[in-house]
Parts: sequence; structure tokens; C-alpha cells
Amino acid sequence: MTDEAQRFYHAHTVYGMLPLSRSGLRYHMEEGGALTGAWAEMGMDLAQHVPMGGEGSGRGGGRMFSAEAVVAMVLSSELIRWGIRPADAFRIGLHFVFSFAVPDGQPARAPLYSEGETLLIVTTRTPCEADLTAPGADGFAIVSDTATSSLREEALKARGDEAQPVLLLNLSSMCARIAARLGEPVDTFMRPAARTAA
Repeated sequence: MTDEAQRFYHAHTVYGMLPLSRSGLRYHMEEGGALTGAWAEMGMDLAQHVPMGGEGSGRGGGRMFSAEAVVAMVLSSELIRWGIRPADAFRIGLHFVFSFAVPDGQPARAPLYSEGETLLIVTTRTPCEADLTAPGADGFAIVSDTATSSLREEALKARGDEAQPVLLLNLSSMCARIAARLGEPVDTFMRPAARTAA
């Protein structure tokens, strides 16, 4: 996606893409608190990306999702389906979409790396626990396959012990599927501006 006006998508479109049922997602959004808790921890305003109502949402309004929220929800739902705790799954989904951590002096990147495939490596079913071996390390890593010599190396960096990948997701492929379902250009969706200009 580029920096043009933010687009929103109807809830029924988004729910159709999720591995979770609508009632399961609603539970995590409203009753279970995992989703709202994860957004609050990131310092994000959920209403900005998942507002109620909106133009063209039909009589009585309805929930709408930004493209970033759609990607975060699809990724989080996939992780929950594979046995990751909901609170951790939503943290990872939001981290992918909104935290573009890069080395000092490097420009911030869009969620997908500019070259190769962007991969998510999860090394434990409780990846956001504070008691992992390496101080401040989480049990997951988002990496580019072109910059990764070994998935085991990246897993060790993420976990800081003798971890092996528990789950490997191709985020580039996932985003391409989402873009196609939303009717967005696959080549530019969630990709760096430098790539979209090429």
C-alpha cells in the first residue's frame, strides 16, 4: 500500500477471509479482550483502524477494517488456528503491520521486505512471554528469506536458546492472497514505496 487515502473494507468481506469464525473473532475483539489489549499495548487506537459505520456500510452502519487491520486480523487468526495464544497472536499481527523496526540509520520499511519473501518464524507456542532466555527477546522473528542464511539461526536470535522453528508462515504469500480478495494490486499491497514506484 502507498501513502494515499486510507481505504476501509466491510466486515463481511474481512470475516470471509479469516480462519476463525465470526463469533470466535467477536469474542476476542469484545469479550475476551485479547485484541483490544494488544492494540492498547501498542499504543494504537483500535477505532481508527476498525471503526463502526462508515460510508456505504449499509443501514445501521457496521464494522469497517483498514487494510492494515485486515492483514493483522488474518495473520492473528491464522496463528490462533495453529495453537498460538490469542493475546500473543494479536501482538504478532500488530507488530508485523505497525512496527517497522530497522537498524539505526536505516529508513523504516513497509511490512513486507522489498526483496524476496517475508517470513514469520515462531519458536514457541507462547512467543510473547517475558521469561525467554534472551533479555527482551520474543519467541518470533520476521525476516527476509534473502537475508537469512539459516532459519535455525533466526530462531535462535528470536528465542535466545536452543529453539527450533515451531511455525513458519510466508507473509508475502499471505498478503498476496489478501490483496487479491480485497481487489487491491498484489504487487504494491503492503510493500515499500520504493518497490511500488518501480
